[in-house]
Amino acid sequence: MKKLTFIVVALLVLLTAGSLAAQEPVTLTYMASQGWVPDAEIELGARFEEETGIHVDYQIVPSDQYFTLLQTRLNTGEATDIYGGQSGVTDLIVNYNVEANAVDLSGEAWVARMDPLVLAQATVNGKVYGLTLWDVTGTTWVVNYNKTIFEENNLSVPSTYAEFKSVCETLLGTDVIPVFEPVASGWHHVLWFPELGPRYEEATPGLAAMLNANEATFADDPTMLAVVEQLNELYELGCFGDNALADTTEFTTEALATGQYAMALTNLTGPQAVVQDYPEVSADSFGFFVMPLADNQNLNINPSRADQVHLFWLGTHRRGKAVLRLPDAPRESAIPHRQQPGHAHAPLRRVGSEPSAQPAGIPGVIPGRAPRHGLPDRRELCQSAVDGYRSGPDRNVHWRYRAGRSSGED
Repeated sequence: MKKLTFIVVALLVLLTAGSLAAQEPVTLTYMASQGWVPDAEIELGARFEEETGIHVDYQIVPSDQYFTLLQTRLNTGEATDIYGGQSGVTDLIVNYNVEANAVDLSGEAWVARMDPLVLAQATVNGKVYGLTLWDVTGTTWVVNYNKTIFEENNLSVPSTYAEFKSVCETLLGTDVIPVFEPVASGWHHVLWFPELGPRYEEATPGLAAMLNANEATFADDPTMLAVVEQLNELYELGCFGDNALADTTEFTTEALATGQYAMALTNLTGPQAVVQDYPEVSADSFGFFVMPLADNQNLNINPSRADQVHLFWLGTHRRGKAVLRLPDAPRESAIPHRQQPGHAHAPLRRVGSEPSAQPAGIPGVIPGRAPRHGLPDRRELCQSAVDGYRSGPDRNVHWRYRAGRSSGED
């Protein structure tokens, strides 16, 4: 799923261009899902080519076809030099078989500066197989809403499913569609279920362990079942509009900017994305709340993204690794990429910088940090509940590991 999007290839390196420049024209192929490569990255690719003489050929595939095509190419040994994928140990093993289909990047200098939790989700058996540059905090999924529409209709931010449904039903009586849900993209509507992993664990302590041990099922868990039923009820009520089955994610900013829709499930950086496409709109026009299905009040923050870049096992490793060394370039060279919404607070520290502190809590919301990891098994969707972080007494200061390890005060 594009949960996130773990792509990044990088593209600009201002490293030792002389040693990398090819004597003959060289082209590296890079396959990614639709929406994973921003314009700023294309710009960096052009600058990378100027520096090294190496051209990066981007092969963008519709999101609903991407993973099928990628697995086909990996299985036939015909993958591109570089490919994007979803992070998480389960994905790396089951979906990509990275030990056979990717290059060991453990020796790269940027590895030491990656956020440890993010790095763990790109590592299999002690070897690093991918690079993540997307912001794992800013790209957390929340419901962004139009403050003006809420004020005009005397609506309050919902904290339960009943309140959320009431908000949607009120808007159904206006000319505003309650929620923009781009079902046609194939991955987005799925987020309403797995992103509530911490809520499932909260409602049924030990559920993740039972699921991993095949001692429980999704269908038998009342909270999971409730989420699916509630999401279906919203659809049947018309809360996603008449065009949901044809809508795709690239129209999200338009849907919010025009006020045609009141809400959309986007990242915390969603308002910044709207402003980037529609500069006349203020980011302050939007607020956000956590997904309230099953009365959830947990904010699921996880270090996995669908924007991880891998190098395929071809004779282009040296040049391909250079493409991934954007973090080693001078700061000014990376500015176009860093200005992209979702990239400003990347999990990769700059040379000489100090590790960042744990993110501050959001008042009234319990943050759940959820690494996705594990052995091949039918555990992917609920890995988000296994190692969730949970706040301590002061939600703005203390963060705790549910599994017992603490990143704040005990």
